[in-house]
Amino acid sequence: GYILCNQYARHRLEQQVSAQLLETPRALPPFSLTGPDGQAFGPEALIGHWRFVYIGCIDCADIRENEMALFHRLINRLADDPELQSRMRLIFVATDPVADPPERLRERVFRYNPEFVGLSGEPRQIAILAAALAGSLRLPNTGELTDSPLYLVAPDGRQVATFTGLVNLETLGRDLRAIAEHLSL
Repeated sequence: GYILCNQYARHRLEQQVSAQLLETPRALPPFSLTGPDGQAFGPEALIGHWRFVYIGCIDCADIRENEMALFHRLINRLADDPELQSRMRLIFVATDPVADPPERLRERVFRYNPEFVGLSGEPRQIAILAAALAGSLRLPNTGELTDSPLYLVAPDGRQVATFTGLVNLETLGRDLRAIAEHLSL
């Protein structure tokens, strides 16, 4: 009964959302990035909040500026669900640690929302996180981390979904609410 009911609920959820739901929520491997104040940021720092994780280059201004503003509007749009709003965060992982050191990320990311976190780090550590989040998702083999999907990490620190392609405010808000309700986290 439980398995059948759970499979039915998952099937219903998959029909309601545009995100690619992971069959089984995925724990992330150990990684170590640098947060905005120089502090270490690893998988344990993901626990406690819903997190959209975005990997990219902060200087691709036309694209990133629009995306940061989109995330800020998403947080505002969640005002009708204050509990979910208070548990939602964005993490921006810079792909070029030389061009985007932590202090620069803090300036660029915080101006949209003080709850947003900009992370930088050694390329190998960024690659560990990027590969774990991408999982079996096929990304263009360009050698660069660009046009990154948006990854959703649940408050238990496990990745639960991936958003690819064009994602708009309504889709993000609707999908986040549906997934949060389904997982009851």
